[in-house]
Amino acid sequence: MGDLRAKRLRYAVFLAAWLAVPCGHAQLHSKELELKRVQKELEKTRREIEDYKKLEQGLDGELQKIQTRNETARGKLIRLQRSIRVAEKKKNELKSQLGSLGLASGFWRTEVEDELRGYTAAWASRNESFGSGDLWVEAYRRGAILEKARLLGSLQGLGHKTELAQARTQIQTQQLLDKTLQAELEEQNRRQEYKEKKAAKAQTQEKVAAAMQRAGELEQSAQALTSLIRRLNRPQPGKAGRLAPWEVGRNSLAWPAAGSVVKAFGRQRNLELDAWVINQGILIETRPGAPVMAVEKGRVIFSGPFKSYGQVMILDHGENFYSVYGELGQLLKSKGQKVRIGEPIANTGSGDRATLYLELRHGAEALDPLIWLKKK
Repeated sequence: MGDLRAKRLRYAVFLAAWLAVPCGHAQLHSKELELKRVQKELEKTRREIEDYKKLEQGLDGELQKIQTRNETARGKLIRLQRSIRVAEKKKNELKSQLGSLGLASGFWRTEVEDELRGYTAAWASRNESFGSGDLWVEAYRRGAILEKARLLGSLQGLGHKTELAQARTQIQTQQLLDKTLQAELEEQNRRQEYKEKKAAKAQTQEKVAAAMQRAGELEQSAQALTSLIRRLNRPQPGKAGRLAPWEVGRNSLAWPAAGSVVKAFGRQRNLELDAWVINQGILIETRPGAPVMAVEKGRVIFSGPFKSYGQVMILDHGENFYSVYGELGQLLKSKGQKVRIGEPIANTGSGDRATLYLELRHGAEALDPLIWLKKK
C-alpha cells in the first residue's frame, strides 16, 4: 500500500511546487525527466499486464487438461467399481456352489460307505452254492457302488476346481480394490491440483487488475506531467529562469523519527504485485505515537488529511526545498506556522504497526532521503 500511496502523495507535492516554484528551465527539465520515468514505468506495466494475461491463458489451458484427466480418471474409477461388483457376485456364486458341492459330496460319501459295508457283509455271509441269480445281484451291486464312487470323485474334483476359482476370484477382487484405491488417490490429487491452479488463476487475475489500476494511475500521472510541462513552456516575464542552489550538505538533515527504513527510495520490487515500482520517498517503521520532527526549519504549507495517506504535513524549507510527512496520527502544527529543525510537528499513528512516510523534494524533483539524512 505504501507504494501506491507514494504515487498519490506526489500530487500534493506538485500542488505545493506550483505555488512556490519559479517556472524556469531547471524545473522544466526535471519535469521532463520525471515524465520520461513515468512513461517508462507505464510501458513496463503494460508489458507486465500482457505477461499476466498470457499466464492466465496458460492456467486456463492447464485447468482444462486437469479437467479432462479428471473425467478420464472418473470413468476408469467407475469401470473398476463395476468390475468389483461383478467379481464380488461371482465370488458369492462360487461360494454358494462350493457349499452345495460339499453337501452333495458328503451325501454320496455316506451312500458309498453304506453300500460298501452292506456289500462286504453280504459277501461274508454268502452261500457258496448260490446260483446264477445271486451272481447277477452281486454284479449289479458292484456296478452301483462303482458308479456312486465315480460320482463322488467327480464331485470332489469339481469342488477342488471351485475352490481354486474362488481363490482366483478373491485375488482378482483384491487387485481391483487396490486399483480402485489408486484411482481414488489419483482423482484426489488431481482435485487438489485443480484447486491450486484455480487459486493461482485467481491470484493472477488480481495481479492483472492491480497492474491495470497502476497503469491507469501512471497514465494519469503522465497526462498531468505533460500538461504541467506545456504550462511551464509558456513564457512568464519577471520570473527567474533557474532554481536557486540548495545550500544543505549531504547527510546533514535530522531524522524525522526513531526507527528503521522498511521501504527504500527509487525502483523497488513490490512483492504483493510481483512487479517493480518507483518509490518517491522512504517508509520508516517506528513505535506507535512516536514524535515526528521537522528535518529542517521551515513553514507549514499543507496540514490535514490526504486520500488514503491519513494525516499529511508538507513543509517549505525555502530555496524550493520541501519535506513531506505521511501516515501521521495527531497533527501538532497548522498551515502557515513556522517550525524549527527537530521541532515536533506530529505524532505517528496508534496502531499495532506505526509507520512514517518521508519524501524530500527540490522543486519537482524527488530526492533520496537517505542521501540527505544524517548517517546512523
